[in-house]
Amino acid sequence: MQLKFKKFFILFIFLGMNLMASDKMKLQKISVTSTNNFLDLLVAPDWVFSPLESSELKKLKSYVEKKGFTPVQGSEVEFVLSALTWVSGQWEHDGMNEPPKSFQALEILKEVHSNKTRYRCVEYGLVLSEVLQSYGFVTRSIGLRSNDVAYGGFGQGHVAMEVWLNDISKWIFLDPQFGVYLTTENSKVPLNFFEIYQEKKAGRFQDLVVNTNSGSKSFIMKMADKLRYKSFLENYFGHIAISDKAKNEIASLLLESKTTPLTFQGNPLDNVLFTNRPELFYPEMNRVALLLSFKEGNASFMKLMKKLKIETDADYLKNMARFAAKPNFKVTIKSSSKMKQTYEFRESSSGLWKKVSGSKFDWNANNKSNRIEARAINEFGRPGPITFLEIQYQ
Repeated sequence: MQLKFKKFFILFIFLGMNLMASDKMKLQKISVTSTNNFLDLLVAPDWVFSPLESSELKKLKSYVEKKGFTPVQGSEVEFVLSALTWVSGQWEHDGMNEPPKSFQALEILKEVHSNKTRYRCVEYGLVLSEVLQSYGFVTRSIGLRSNDVAYGGFGQGHVAMEVWLNDISKWIFLDPQFGVYLTTENSKVPLNFFEIYQEKKAGRFQDLVVNTNSGSKSFIMKMADKLRYKSFLENYFGHIAISDKAKNEIASLLLESKTTPLTFQGNPLDNVLFTNRPELFYPEMNRVALLLSFKEGNASFMKLMKKLKIETDADYLKNMARFAAKPNFKVTIKSSSKMKQTYEFRESSSGLWKKVSGSKFDWNANNKSNRIEARAINEFGRPGPITFLEIQYQ
């Protein structure tokens, strides 16, 4: 009887020590210290980017390389500028020659090379856009409209293009009819058209630098031509237009225009929607978003409350360390890209990238400081920008 009592007494002391220890457990909190992982990464409007079928783009890529296009394998800026140089030199401008509506870049280039056919600014923008798409870039032709586009006569519009660059996370403006791009005096990074408009609005338009690719042999603008280009471009700050051919719809960003025109040089202008919000026109592209779900959850929280005899806020705070979440996650990668992609992640800014099987992977953020990075690789092998999440656990 005395032995049993001793066992019970020892067991009571042991359990009591555990309870006292649990009461003194340190609460470790999970907190995000830095991230660029936000919902707006998934809500790029449909009309921002309308890619060709990948099979058509592969045919185009093969064709342009056979015709002498050798892209510069440096930064993405250098790559797209080499494409700008090549496309600009393929034909001379003819503002009155419109190809059949079914023509894409491949058909246009075949006509150029077989029959020396010349085309408009529209075709320059289309060809450069699709050539760069064939190498995995997000691009779009953009229509530049004058303030008097509704009834101002002929020549109230011009077409160029813009391309999203992953490595600098911005859109840039290229004009393949003239083989040019614009920068500020203090930067070598090309501007997009809205940034050019902002410079004009601030009274700095004449200070902008008109650039041609230094490697260009087929099209180099003289200084006088560059000054004339500024005078030419200055006419087209009414609004910007992006056309979705498949849907026969146009999205337009108002710049200097005071009204929303329904005609183009007197002709009907169908299915146009306008906005004055530049963030809708210039969303971040190619970036993925990360969803975190805890692998260990409290299946029945109310039962736990009763078990721990939690009745007040003070009780809740006192016991929180006993049920607080642990940072062991199942990570789901989300993307709104219209291209086929695979995903990869790494656990530091300099770590090795690991391929993700499907779109989910496990991540345990149990260190004091933790970082996860993820990105998409599109079907053309081009990696997108990095989405990161930094978590502190202490």
